[in-house]
Amino acid sequence: MPPLALDGFERALERAFPELAVAPLRHLATGFGSVVVETAEGIVFRIARSEPVSEGHDVEARALPLLAPHLPAPIPLPEWRIEPGGLELAFGAIGYRKLPGQPLAPAGARPELAAELAAFFKALHAIPVGEATAAGVSEAPQVTVQLKRTRSAVLPAARRVLGRGEYRELARRLDALDADASLPRFAAVIRHGDPWYGNVLVERSGRLAGVLDWEGLEVGDPAWEAAAQIYLGEDFFEAFVASYGADEHLRHRAFQLATLRELGGVQRAVEIGDDEELADALRKLRSLLAIA
Repeated sequence: MPPLALDGFERALERAFPELAVAPLRHLATGFGSVVVETAEGIVFRIARSEPVSEGHDVEARALPLLAPHLPAPIPLPEWRIEPGGLELAFGAIGYRKLPGQPLAPAGARPELAAELAAFFKALHAIPVGEATAAGVSEAPQVTVQLKRTRSAVLPAARRVLGRGEYRELARRLDALDADASLPRFAAVIRHGDPWYGNVLVERSGRLAGVLDWEGLEVGDPAWEAAAQIYLGEDFFEAFVASYGADEHLRHRAFQLATLRELGGVQRAVEIGDDEELADALRKLRSLLAIA
C-alpha cells in the first residue's frame, strides 16, 4: 500500500475517533472489498473500496451482534462506524476489536479443523432466517442471474490470460452451470458468503479461533460455504462435508458453485480495476479448472 494512502487513513480515523490511539496505523491486508488496518491499541478498521461494500458494512453492524450468541467461535463485533462521503474515506469504514488468532494457512488445515468449521457453519445455518432479514440481510441472487451478470465481465479478461484448453474448460463449466437444474433446489440459510481460509482464524494449536469478514453475509445456499473449503484440498473438503452431514446433492452443488465463486472474484477485480487482484483471481480460477 502506498504510504500516502495509509497516512490519509490514519488522519481520517484520528479525526473521526479522537478518543482512540490510532497512530501508528498498520496495514493488515487489501482485499476485493476493503483495506484492513489496525490501530496502535488493536482496533481493526475495514475501509470500504466501493459502495456495495459500504452497504455490506452497514448490514454487518446490525446483524453480527445478533448472530454472535448462536455461534461456537468468536466473530467481529462492530463498535465504530464511519459513514460514506468523506474525502479520504469515500465509502466509509467499520471497526471492531481485534480477535485473537492467526489467519489459517493451507498447511495448517487439519481434519480436526474441518470438523470445527463444519460445526460453526452448521450453527450459523441453523439460526432462523428471519433474524437476519430483520437486520437487513438480503437474499442472494439466483445462480442464473449471477451467471448472466458475470459472463460479460469475466470472459474477455479470462480469454486474454487463460490458455486455449483452460478457456474451453471454463466455457464448458459455465454451460454446465447454466444447464444444472439441481442448483436452485436447496433450503435457504443465513450464510457467511466468503469463508475461504484467509477469513478463518486459528490458535497456535490449530483449533478454530474465529471467523472474519462478513460483508458478504446473505441468505442463500449453504453449499456456498462448502465450496470455499475446496481451496484447502480434497481431503479437507471431504472432511468438512462429512462433519457437516452434507448429502450428495449439497456436495455436488459445492463443486458447481466453486466455479461461480472464482468467476465472481475475477469480476470484482475487473470492476475495481485492480490488476494485482485480477492476476490473483485468475490464478485461483486456473487452479480450480485443473480439478477434475
